[in-house]
Amino acid sequence: MNNVKVAPGRQYDFQLSTSLAPASTQRRNPGVADREFPQGFKIAHNEYTAVFKEIQTTIEVAGNLLARASETPQKYAELWATQAELSLDGARRVMASEIYRDGTGALGHVAVQATPASGRITVQLVNDRSTANKLSYAGWFEADDIILPINRDGSTASTLAGATYLQVVEIDEVANTVLFKGLDASFAEVAITTAPDANEVLYRFDQQVFPDLDSSFDYGSVSTPITGYEALAAADGRLVHGMSLEGALAGSQIDAAGAAIDVKFIEQAMNKAKRRVGPTRYSWKKMCTSYGTRSALIESKETDRRFISVKDNDRGSAEFNYIHGETQLRLGASEFCPEDVIWMLPEVRSSGEKVMEYVGDEMKIAKYGNMADFHLKIGSGQYADTVQQFMRGVNLLLCKHPAAIASIVNFTNS
Repeated sequence: MNNVKVAPGRQYDFQLSTSLAPASTQRRNPGVADREFPQGFKIAHNEYTAVFKEIQTTIEVAGNLLARASETPQKYAELWATQAELSLDGARRVMASEIYRDGTGALGHVAVQATPASGRITVQLVNDRSTANKLSYAGWFEADDIILPINRDGSTASTLAGATYLQVVEIDEVANTVLFKGLDASFAEVAITTAPDANEVLYRFDQQVFPDLDSSFDYGSVSTPITGYEALAAADGRLVHGMSLEGALAGSQIDAAGAAIDVKFIEQAMNKAKRRVGPTRYSWKKMCTSYGTRSALIESKETDRRFISVKDNDRGSAEFNYIHGETQLRLGASEFCPEDVIWMLPEVRSSGEKVMEYVGDEMKIAKYGNMADFHLKIGSGQYADTVQQFMRGVNLLLCKHPAAIASIVNFTNS
């Protein structure tokens, strides 16, 4: 993936050729005089637009703690640096999770209404790829994050009672469940008396736009999170950055129809992608999976010679790779990748065209003119003894040729 650093405006324009006009090339009989050249057809060349998304972070430290630390310059710098780095780590994890999602901001869909136990609930998530916009993965939730249940139509009416928000306590990616405790409007812990109902959708609490998931929309601009692989590589005709992902623009997706993961699906997905875009147009170097899928594939190593182990004794590193023709895919795992999907991502060749880009700038301190880097927090109409720093960044993720992304969906790791 190319990391493109730009001074972002409101949108990023890009072009894509969807046809090479093969009908413009025809055979002719060499023995015929005054032969006409074939009829010319224009190459289908379209321009699309991706909208930038802004991410913001507030770093907050107790003023009295900072004051005591400031008496020792080394401790003062260490305290603030630790707080800043941990806050940015949290922001990076939010962005990393978004890369594996679809841009709506939905983290999970409630399968059945849970029964509260000791004021807490364990929510079973439903992941249904046969229904539009019903993807769920417990790994998309972050410990201690604050969640708001919303109806599928985007209205805030929920059956949640006894609490205003939910806070993540424990995550089970394999069982696809999340344990929550309740928070009131002031973010103090309270007991949950009634859980969100089935089919309600779980979002991060301060998301600005909650879409109607049963309506038609462009996944590139429907809400504030960036648009990730689930939308960029779709093959169901959805609209993403103005592109209708069907036909030549659809992702190269293989549906395993609930079968156990098998190397034949990897072969089929890579065959499909190379056949559609050409085997030499891009490079494929990485296969993204969940940890469970990675373990299942490693177990098949003993019976399939297309898996190889690559060790670098000088650098002390080791990789597990899959061979597809002249392509060598490094098997990588991420906690944000769901258990039922594999992504095989294309990269630009040394002298070729770019295909996947992460465009934007780094997170920076939000200030203007001669403003200070740090501010006293304002609460209840007056200053509080708390120091804050605000940071912001603008970015987006796009794929200029969705057919180049090979994927396998709807399998099990058993």
